Amino acid sequence: MQPISAGRRRLKPSQLLIGLLILGAGGYWLFQTVRRGTFSSDPGSATAVVSSKPGEGDREIPLNVKIVATVTPGRAVEQMSLNADTVRLLRASDGKPVPGSPVATSSGESITFMPAIELEPATRYTFSVFGAKDSNEDELLPYTMSFMTTAAAVVPAATTISQ
Repeated sequence: MQPISAGRRRLKPSQLLIGLLILGAGGYWLFQTVRRGTFSSDPGSATAVVSSKPGEGDREIPLNVKIVATVTPGRAVEQMSLNADTVRLLRASDGKPVPGSPVATSSGESITFMPAIELEPATRYTFSVFGAKDSNEDELLPYTMSFMTTAAAVVPAATTISQ
């Protein structure tokens, strides 16, 4: 392969690739700075879901589960950014959404999702947070986890009334 000429100096293909990568990164930085006003290349500075209950891969989850996702300590979720598009629970087999309402705690330290219907037994579900914002109006890092419900509905014990 012939080196590409750039003026008097000849560039090797590897040098050209490195140059294009640097230009691409600079363009991304510029785009983010203009779009958001700030840019941080440190992912540790972003707000993220750091844990959830149930957690990734959990099994035997009750059919009336309440999902709680905790965000980066010291950060807060903006309640107005939580809706059916940003916080979702889907049946994994066909992607059917489970109705419910996401709510942030008063301190914003966690997101709670309570399904409006009982979940199906022995079924895998996927919970995701994508596009929600923190109190600084910055998007949370995307989060996804899956869990499996218990095989059978819990039936309350029979009650005996004595006279």
